[in-house]
Amino acid sequence: MLIQAAAGGVGIFAVQLAKLKGAYVVAIGSEKNLSFLKELGADEVYNYHNGYTALSNDFDAVLDSMETAVHLIPHLKKGGRYLSITEPASQELAHQYEITAFNFLYHPDTAQLTQVKELIEENRLKVFIDKVLPLANASQMLKYQMEGHSKEKNILLVS
Repeated sequence: MLIQAAAGGVGIFAVQLAKLKGAYVVAIGSEKNLSFLKELGADEVYNYHNGYTALSNDFDAVLDSMETAVHLIPHLKKGGRYLSITEPASQELAHQYEITAFNFLYHPDTAQLTQVKELIEENRLKVFIDKVLPLANASQMLKYQMEGHSKEKNILLVS
């Protein structure tokens, strides 16, 4: 499985959950996060600043949170699955590479959230926190995240 933005707020959970399910995980991140991604459990890590040409072309699945379908879909094998949590991939591109492309929309699921909670409590799933700010600083937090400085999860405290 190939995970784009693997050191981000979604990626850190994706890497860990994929490893818990027994997947071989290739994580894409920035140079500063490569050792962190290895510590998370990624089998291989790639610096996205170096492009995508060094990646193999036989992935079963891709999780993309950066709208990079045009770069990542060619690395899926025929019949592979591409999942975007941002913009949907072009169906023409999916057809060209004979893969299935999905776009994820979150729907609350109590059973799944209970499983995640249990994994965290058992220390099998680690949570990483970047910043904690009061709700009054929500605009500052949003700006921080939009500028791409955010690593891991950010928390707004409601009092």
